[in-house]
Amino acid sequence: MTTVSTSWVGVPDLIGCVSTESGGSLAITVSGEVNTPKDTRMLVRALVNGRPANPPQVVFAGDGSRGIRTFTFFKKHHEAGPQTVKIQWRANASGEVRMGDRVMTVHSSPGRGKKCKMMVKVARIVGLPTSSTARTA
Repeated sequence: MTTVSTSWVGVPDLIGCVSTESGGSLAITVSGEVNTPKDTRMLVRALVNGRPANPPQVVFAGDGSRGIRTFTFFKKHHEAGPQTVKIQWRANASGEVRMGDRVMTVHSSPGRGKKCKMMVKVARIVGLPTSSTARTA
């Protein structure tokens, strides 16, 4: 899959929902096979209920990069209830950036001193259907 957009657009298949308790934190990890042309960077960000997680954006790959990249975003002290998590990407300049196989994993911590309760994993493997799992620890 490719994009030439210099505006934020959703990475296909990397969206999920997790239910959380008030005051907890989310760890959102994205991994993917990347390919960028020389002089072009791929930027990614994670959104939780439409708002950027921290950091607000990262350079995921650039300047002729090829390979696998991974990054973890954080969202602290969120409200209780369902949280929609989405990964977005864009190119920083003219040029086509590519992402092949990719996965997003979301871990939810309900707050200080409590155990992780939920995990949502969304994956897209070329040639296979999208899979989504949720489990309680």
